[in-house]
Amino acid sequence: MMIKKWCKILICILLVLILAVGGLYLWQRENINALIKVLTTDSETIAQELEQTREAHLKELEEAAQITVHVAPVTKQQSEDLLDGKVTVQEVQDQMGFDPGAAESVSTKEDILNQCIAELYAYKAEVMGTLGGIKQSMLEQWKSLPAAERTATKKAELGSAAIGQCYQYEATVDGRVQEILAVYRPKMVAIGEDPAPIDLLWNQYCDEKEAEKSYYMDKYMN
Repeated sequence: MMIKKWCKILICILLVLILAVGGLYLWQRENINALIKVLTTDSETIAQELEQTREAHLKELEEAAQITVHVAPVTKQQSEDLLDGKVTVQEVQDQMGFDPGAAESVSTKEDILNQCIAELYAYKAEVMGTLGGIKQSMLEQWKSLPAAERTATKKAELGSAAIGQCYQYEATVDGRVQEILAVYRPKMVAIGEDPAPIDLLWNQYCDEKEAEKSYYMDKYMN
């Protein structure tokens, strides 16, 4: 266990240095926190905290907005399958029952918020599919190398390049989430409702993103 922990520390230090040199050291707060959690918390606790964060967010939103959320989220298994390329984004969105056309007919606070959440979940499936593509590309590069070149240094290099792509993609994801929320905020105002729950969804997205980073860093660094 101690050897594994030191390996994780060394990998994190290497990634920080490589990303800093590459001009990607302007991380958001949650990136630093995610790294710290991976180094200081065991895998089981990280997984439990992720689920607890999701459950707490759901309860917080329902209580703050006085609604019931009845939208199916992207499950952990669906996320894993997307990362492994076992399913397509469309297949997962179909399993979730996502209907993008429903946004045109929402007229109550509960309907607006549920459709907004549904669109966020559908986009999350798209994000996991894209991350799965980055992962698969890295694996294909590794497999294409001659056996003599499959060194620990080369593996760290490929892994660091993949993580760099993920952090660059993160800015795109953040922007798209903001765009989705911007569609539903005026819908709330139009029916005379406080748009604060839409802003709460952004805060929850940031918190959950940090928890998920810790989960997946721990999963793939072990």
